[in-house]
Amino acid sequence: FETHAATMADRLTRIKECIDLHSRKPTEDEMEKDCAICMEQFKVGDKYLTPSSCSAGHLFHAECLKQWVDMRNFTCPMCRERLSHN
Repeated sequence: FETHAATMADRLTRIKECIDLHSRKPTEDEMEKDCAICMEQFKVGDKYLTPSSCSAGHLFHAECLKQWVDMRNFTCPMCRERLSHN
């Protein structure tokens, strides 16, 4: 059990590090879209957003995606593709 818990904790850490690495400010086109997690529109000076590591590259506020992952959700909130930590 400890090995499984350690593996899950390690995966959680690596995914959150990946979110931080790929976070950025929204572009002009993205500012008209909403974060699918909190449903708030992206705006200038907003929290950074991150493309999920799914193949579709869905966009979320970085903190929203981190909270999603903190709940042991290791899939994209939109398409349920497994999140990568590479």
